[in-house]
Amino acid sequence: MFWKRKNFFTDKETLNDGRLIILINKGILWGNLYVLGVEKETLKKLITNNWLKIKIIKNLSLNDITKLILKKKLLWLTIRKDIELKTKKVLKDYIVNLDDLYSYLQKTYNPGEEKIVRVYSKGKKNKDGIGFLPDGVKVIVDTGAAFVGEYISVVITGELKTPTERVVFARPKYK
Repeated sequence: MFWKRKNFFTDKETLNDGRLIILINKGILWGNLYVLGVEKETLKKLITNNWLKIKIIKNLSLNDITKLILKKKLLWLTIRKDIELKTKKVLKDYIVNLDDLYSYLQKTYNPGEEKIVRVYSKGKKNKDGIGFLPDGVKVIVDTGAAFVGEYISVVITGELKTPTERVVFARPKYK
């Protein structure tokens, strides 16, 4: 899988998403990163580790990208959905969708787990409270409006994941 590979390829669109930069800076990727269409100075400001050597590639066609990936056995990290079916078949072992990778690496919250949450505001429903976990995940606390401004113990009741957001549902441990 990707941790055995030491050569990666990505494009400007994927870097602009920001999640790849997080994976790089956490040291999950190391080796060589071939980047299409980005200035090296911009990357130096974003990437704060020394595990990855950056190699800038000027404009290439999709056909040239395919040849480069196969020749150097690069793993293509992308958020692009518009890759042609023919290219996907040729590169099936070399393409990783960043959405899939990032959701795989995210922590999950299981029903019954206990957490401490600060309730910041009232929710859409009058009695709900809105808070956040330390990793930035939004928590909707059932009957949590009474605890606005306080830290409370909650019990996770469920989780909703979408491609753009995660929301955890919880209830106060003590009423």
